[in-house]
Amino acid sequence: PYGNQYPYPSPQYGNPYPYQNQPPVANAGPSQVVSPGAFVVLNGAGSYDPNGGFIISYQWQQIAGAVAVPLAGANTITATFTAPFVTGGTTLTFRLTVTNNLGASSSSSVNILVTGNNINQRPIAIATPQSQIVSRGSLVTLDGTGSFDPSGNSIVFYSWVQTSGITVALSGVNTATPTFTAPSISFGTTLTFSLRVTNSAGVQSIVTPQSTVSVIVR
Repeated sequence: PYGNQYPYPSPQYGNPYPYQNQPPVANAGPSQVVSPGAFVVLNGAGSYDPNGGFIISYQWQQIAGAVAVPLAGANTITATFTAPFVTGGTTLTFRLTVTNNLGASSSSSVNILVTGNNINQRPIAIATPQSQIVSRGSLVTLDGTGSFDPSGNSIVFYSWVQTSGITVALSGVNTATPTFTAPSISFGTTLTFSLRVTNSAGVQSIVTPQSTVSVIVR
């Protein structure tokens, strides 16, 4: 006669077991195969909250890959980046972490394979000699014939620029071996020149220490 008069769960007394906040389900989307230079979208729209709540934050992070890429919109539902130019196929891995309105979170990862086919790398400009000492009034030659293209394309254009020192007139500024006459000065001075080259695919090199030369006039 004194048994449980209100078996649980009861409409009157409710469920005696405390509510458990299940973590949301993160979905970083399917794996992708992309070409170098492609615009890549990471999409977390498949993520959801099984409690019927809502996701309040998305956080994307690169966790693996030979090349680190800058992510745009890393704290939004869709992050984007430009696939890097690589010498061979490489896989980039990204992790998406989602958090619901009750503070629970979960993660999911996705792999992006960047193919290495038909990659057009930057050419490499090499200027020599790195440093030379010349006499006033002498004819000076700069040499960029050591420049090359790792993709196998040909070098089709040379561009020499004087970056410091008394300005001199370069002859053949768009050739591999320009020349100039060392200025007549009453004291020593250093002239600096940099070289950039362009390959047959229209890609230009960047200025590096090996593409910069110094000429000391005495």
